[in-house]
Amino acid sequence: RIQVIVGDANNTKDLQKVIDLTDGDFDIIVDDCSHYTKQQIESAAFFIPYMKDDGIYCIEDVRSQKKILDNLSQYNCKAYNFKPDTDDNLVVITK
Repeated sequence: RIQVIVGDANNTKDLQKVIDLTDGDFDIIVDDCSHYTKQQIESAAFFIPYMKDDGIYCIEDVRSQKKILDNLSQYNCKAYNFKPDTDDNLVVITK
């Protein structure tokens, strides 16, 4: 029941391909894309609407948790600092 799809998170066509192949309605998404905060926010903003109401979206390798929390403040976001001042941190978003 697990499906892994590889694509470019900066390419809207690849993101849409994921939706087309799965019909959305995700329980869990683990974002293992770029370490650039802007791209992490854009990817999350694209996929979160396709998640179940109690779904979980995890962004790993986060450098700027504050920017993510500010930009996705309409969702329940929790930041985990494992190594401050590095990109070895996590944000978990629940819808």
